[in-house]
Amino acid sequence: MPPGAEAPAGPVADPLPQALILTAIVIGFGLLAFTMVLAYRAYQAVGSDDLDALRTTDLLDPVPPRAVPEPLSGLRERALRVPAEREG
Repeated sequence: MPPGAEAPAGPVADPLPQALILTAIVIGFGLLAFTMVLAYRAYQAVGSDDLDALRTTDLLDPVPPRAVPEPLSGLRERALRVPAEREG
């Protein structure tokens, strides 16, 4: 823009529609990638991509949960120990 001008001399593209279209493309690509990974994992779990075979997995026993250590167990023990140390 020349000094002292209030508006651009020539036509200018609005960046907002460009940004929205680019965002839509990125979201669409992410959704496509997620769907493909989900289908691949379902195929790995069942061994088939047939929807009728996927329905039969509802009848299987659920996988037992993994043993996850409780992250706050050490904090709880220290919190119980601190008042006893203050009294003594």
